[in-house]
Amino acid sequence: MKYYFNEVKQKWPSINHPTPKLPPRSDKTKEELLELLQSKKMEFYDEIVSENASPRPGVIALFDQILDNPSIKVSSYSLFTIIR
Repeated sequence: MKYYFNEVKQKWPSINHPTPKLPPRSDKTKEELLELLQSKKMEFYDEIVSENASPRPGVIALFDQILDNPSIKVSSYSLFTIIR
């Protein structure tokens, strides 16, 4: 998002909830805005996934087989990043 606001749009958005605010100017307020936007994005994503998503047939069984096999290494990755 930082790249998008800095390089693509070349401006930062203002937030009008709960009260209107000017676009952030300092690095600290930009980071705070990014954290807020990331948090809201994850809320929306979680809601959509929990209400509408289901795995394709066979995916759960495949994962169970992988997790039951100690010779297969497993890792997890998330795009969600808290900016500090």
